Amino acid sequence: MKPDSFTVMALLFCAVPISASALIRCEMDGKPVNPSNGFERAKLTGMLRCKDEDTGKLQREQELRDGKYIGLHRTFDRDGKLAGERSVNDRGNTQGVEKQFWPNGQLKSESTADNGQTQGLSRRYFENGNIERISFIQERRAVVELSFNPDGSYADLRCPPASLIAEDRKPCGFNGKTETVLFTSKGKRRAVQTLDQGKLLLATTYADDGSVSSELSFDQGRRRHRSYSAQGTADGKSVLREDRIYETGDLPLNATAGRLQSSKLWAASGQMAESVVYVEGKPTLTERWYLNGAVKEKSSVTGSGITASTLQEKFTDDGKIASRETLNSSAATIGTQQIFYSNGKLRVETTYGDSDARGRTRIIYRREWDESGKLTADDEVLEDGSRRRKLYAAPTAGRAPFSATDQRLLHRPHANRYVRIHW
Repeated sequence: MKPDSFTVMALLFCAVPISASALIRCEMDGKPVNPSNGFERAKLTGMLRCKDEDTGKLQREQELRDGKYIGLHRTFDRDGKLAGERSVNDRGNTQGVEKQFWPNGQLKSESTADNGQTQGLSRRYFENGNIERISFIQERRAVVELSFNPDGSYADLRCPPASLIAEDRKPCGFNGKTETVLFTSKGKRRAVQTLDQGKLLLATTYADDGSVSSELSFDQGRRRHRSYSAQGTADGKSVLREDRIYETGDLPLNATAGRLQSSKLWAASGQMAESVVYVEGKPTLTERWYLNGAVKEKSSVTGSGITASTLQEKFTDDGKIASRETLNSSAATIGTQQIFYSNGKLRVETTYGDSDARGRTRIIYRREWDESGKLTADDEVLEDGSRRRKLYAAPTAGRAPFSATDQRLLHRPHANRYVRIHW
């Protein structure tokens, strides 16, 4: 039989001196017993008691049945006061009620276990005797948990879908819709929750300075989560920083899972920084702003699946377009990409060919302009990345414009290059 942690600690405790001279001595029916000697312990039945040799204070009591630790197990502190009490099964695991005590004798905790696994009602107390926590365990999970401060006020709350204990009826709204206030250990309001039949309908949390920190609510059946910050405001008032709205569903109000319908972000100054609209949990329209209020970026999605495409536009902080491109479902650029000068004039225009089986694309044409709007380059981009440039040379003053023959000469390939004509 593999000993449990309590047994192992007890055996070590018996073998190691507490001080330079103090040792733990164990006995049964007045006869000394070495608990670490399996041969000496074999077939013993009764209560094994271990004491501090110097003080005579009881340190441990443990029941033996045919040499095995089965039944009652008590532990005591250095002063001989009861510290813990439980029963163990033939596997060395806690079976039934387990209790722990404060040095002043007050009950510290009380729970029930089945083969070492805590189940059902569990209570924990402060040293002054006031309740600290009440929980109800089902399948290794606390489905009910009420936490208290030393003064008896509520510190935290987890409610079940149906009442399981007498203590959950009032704060969880099983007696009717109710508002429960939670406090910190220093007596400051931490949160206010509205519940009805165990369901959280509204929750507001507060920062240490009393300002609103977050709000959870239902908006037409949709969960809405808002978070605030007092940072950045001279008067210390809360500033809305994030607003998330989820699709309707059966998840509880405080759940962060589920598909979003929209989300918004604000800077500390109160300026909106981002807005996203979702369809079936995927972003379809995204907008971002500079702190001065100018639009920074726009992104919109059309289509779905492999046919989906995304138009992305970026802007300068004075509101002028900086770039524009379209991406396919593989995030590869398709169609025409444009880059602009700060004066708003077109700088580069790049055209991409059709995508391959893996959704990849490549540049097939590229054109460039100077800041005045004059075309400076018009290139065909070949598969190996090399360019075939078209040159548009203007005729000198007094000369007739290019004839059709001249134009053909200007674009006649020679060793994969175009001939430059000098006037």
